Amino acid sequence: MAQITFLGTAASIPSADRDNTAFLFAHRSRTILVDCPGALTHKLLKTGVNVASVTQVIVTHRHVDHIYGLIDLLHCQMRYRNTLTIYSTPVCIRLIKKLIRLFKLDGPKFGCVRFVDVLSKEYFYSAGGLKIKAFGNTHIPGSFAVGFYWNSRMLGYSSDTALCETLLKEFNTCDYLIHECLASSHFFKKHPSLYALHTDAKTLAARLKGTPIKTVIPVHFLLTEKDEERKIMRELAPLGKKLRLVKDFQSVDLKR
Repeated sequence: MAQITFLGTAASIPSADRDNTAFLFAHRSRTILVDCPGALTHKLLKTGVNVASVTQVIVTHRHVDHIYGLIDLLHCQMRYRNTLTIYSTPVCIRLIKKLIRLFKLDGPKFGCVRFVDVLSKEYFYSAGGLKIKAFGNTHIPGSFAVGFYWNSRMLGYSSDTALCETLLKEFNTCDYLIHECLASSHFFKKHPSLYALHTDAKTLAARLKGTPIKTVIPVHFLLTEKDEERKIMRELAPLGKKLRLVKDFQSVDLKR
């Protein structure tokens, strides 16, 4: 059995109902945190998760809304004193190490931190019937998407990125795809520089509706304009039964 629990579904600027995007992937007895914004310990406790059980962390890139919650998580280790394993790319790992030194979180009372370069092998994680793989995306240098594999099933997570051919090829047969959906096409037309970095709702629906992907879960919404959420949902409608909409603190059971 596997399950996703969303700790946030917003882009870099939270709204009243959505915090920055992050989620927990639970498989059997393992719980893996993907991206690290906000007051993570508070959100983990709010979901009923045993914070001490979260010892595996994936950070998909170095932008502030994906990394700043690590400070909270590491600081609170003075209670739990876990060994945290952080999976990321070298450029992001170097930044995390600097933050640890800056905030003096490297003393013995904060437990231990080990780092794994996700590009060092094909599957950077393999244990208990679960394998996890990193794919390059087109967001910024050092950013990556993630594939989870278990029981002949696959979950893909794009992280922040424009929808590119590399991801379409790798994720074409996903059972579940969590893909960023920053804003409507109307918003992108006002801010065309976004096309190189992110995905609009109209493009996401158009490119994925004819693929074998079974379930598409859009996240990373930037809801800074009036009626923006309504515009996004209207443009996602062509996905039909593939579309699965989620909110913060919602869990999704992934079939065996």
